[in-house]
Amino acid sequence: MLCEQCQQNTADVLVTRFQSESVSRTQLCHVCAAPVLDAIGPDEVTGATYLSPDAAGNSAPLPNELGLRGPITVEEFAAALHLRPFQVVGTLMRLGVFVSRRSTIDFATTERVCSRYGVKLSPAND
Repeated sequence: MLCEQCQQNTADVLVTRFQSESVSRTQLCHVCAAPVLDAIGPDEVTGATYLSPDAAGNSAPLPNELGLRGPITVEEFAAALHLRPFQVVGTLMRLGVFVSRRSTIDFATTERVCSRYGVKLSPAND
């Protein structure tokens, strides 16, 4: 996927902004992301996630919605989000949950991580 700003480089950073009641996600290249992240205001909560490249080297976007059933391993959860396991482990550590990539997490924990990335989570149906 190309950078949403310059339309030239591969998008490798997902910038998520939480303002009031809205969440916006923009996929940028590392060049375009730097000034955006430097200009974060004190009233903004913004996060940057480096996107995982697929086999062809393209960055996979985060899903808007995800249906999961718990418990699930961190590795499987990361794959469902199109992230690398270390990115999910880092997010969980910031939430006070200490795990490894092979650890199993419950639905409530996956819900907390999804809310950080602006992904809507629902229980999977059989």
